[in-house]
Amino acid sequence: MNPFVYGEAVAGEFFTNREAEIRDLSSELKSGQNIIIFSPRRYGKTSLIKKVLNNLKKEGCLTLYIDLFFVNSKQKFVEIYAEAIAKTFKGPFVKIIEGLRSLLPKLLPKIVVRTGGETSFEFEFDRSKKIAPLLEDLYESVNKLARKHKKKAIVVFDEFQELLSFDDGEIESGMRSKFQFHRDVAYVFLGSKRNLMRKLFDDKSRSFYNSGRKYPLPKIETAVFSRFIKERMHQTGVDVKQAEINQILEISRCHPYYTQELCHFVWEKSRDKKKVSKELIDEAVQEIILSEAANYNSIWENLTAKQKGYLMGLSEYSKISAYSREFLEKNQLGTQSTVQKLTKILYDKQLIEKEGGKVFFEDIFFEKWIQKHVLAK
Repeated sequence: MNPFVYGEAVAGEFFTNREAEIRDLSSELKSGQNIIIFSPRRYGKTSLIKKVLNNLKKEGCLTLYIDLFFVNSKQKFVEIYAEAIAKTFKGPFVKIIEGLRSLLPKLLPKIVVRTGGETSFEFEFDRSKKIAPLLEDLYESVNKLARKHKKKAIVVFDEFQELLSFDDGEIESGMRSKFQFHRDVAYVFLGSKRNLMRKLFDDKSRSFYNSGRKYPLPKIETAVFSRFIKERMHQTGVDVKQAEINQILEISRCHPYYTQELCHFVWEKSRDKKKVSKELIDEAVQEIILSEAANYNSIWENLTAKQKGYLMGLSEYSKISAYSREFLEKNQLGTQSTVQKLTKILYDKQLIEKEGGKVFFEDIFFEKWIQKHVLAK
């Protein structure tokens, strides 16, 4: 089995060491501190918080994980919130139903048997009536459970910025008005669209302004990733030298997702020969670019000429600041205000990232695709 996993939340041996963050977050959440975690896409936020939740659950805390990524209405929000609450109940179905009806009297729970025999709960409610009373029951439910069982509780909302796509302010203000009084519950808000997360938590006019500790998630340190790669390769009988590990991390820039992806392809290339080489790493990079070519072509075709020029310049002159006159002149992008507008547009499209005054590609392999298929022509 390939020891490197990407494209999904990982756990156990596949999880890359973030011990400092795990300790810090666990301590804060047990003390009741609300946390706002934001970072670029694919930095491992979900894997990290699920690891923290698993640890805290073992310590006796109530834990709920609610993913808003596919939520597009208030009704769907009610459904997934109630389903997450139902998962905290244990015991005979009759007792669970009784507990849920007591906690959420305006919802009708029903047991659903999935293919393979797995059971879960779904909830019915009168969609013609106002949703506010349902929401209020949900907001108070975990706090009631925590007090009843004399436990600390942690509720995680993943991709929280999606709230902005379907909420008119009712959910946002309602949550805040209730959550601020919950002393036994800590809330975690995760988001990958940093501009939208800042809109929710940094705007003084918003309900969630300054409602928790902001926790930007950094890249994993080079030394930590280096040990992880070496251990995972050696555990599966593949020899890798430090020079090759350095090459991998230089290419991936220690980005959690792209490092795992590159290592996955490198391992597949190296497992028969039982040894990683520079040539095999180069082959792995080209294979990744080829596998994403259709996606990259589609992205490129939907960009304007100015946007393409900006990305070509960023790819060719990566050591020059995108805000400098030199960058502007080399890429014939017009005025400084034009560059600023392009930066915002491409950032909102999640094609570039901004950090410490620097601009860089969100997807390192998209940059390499541009270098090979656009600049090389």
